Amino acid sequence: MYNGLAHPNRKAVNSVNDFRNCLKFELIEYCKENDLPTHGSKKQIRERIEIFLNKQLKNDRSSNSLKNKRRIIRKINININ
Repeated sequence: MYNGLAHPNRKAVNSVNDFRNCLKFELIEYCKENDLPTHGSKKQIRERIEIFLNKQLKNDRSSNSLKNKRRIIRKINININ
């Protein structure tokens, strides 16, 4: 058994472009693991995964931005005290 789209003969999927050549059943497995709908054509499933990954990337970026803002505020507070 493999995890997500990390097929034994393929590299792990880390970005939108990594799953372009995956088989439909691999895409469906990825959807199941991430609570995404599994119905539709291969193209529709791929598009659904793209949207999901782009949202995750956006959330990661905003989370990192928030962490950086907190660091700056701590530095300011330390310098004021």
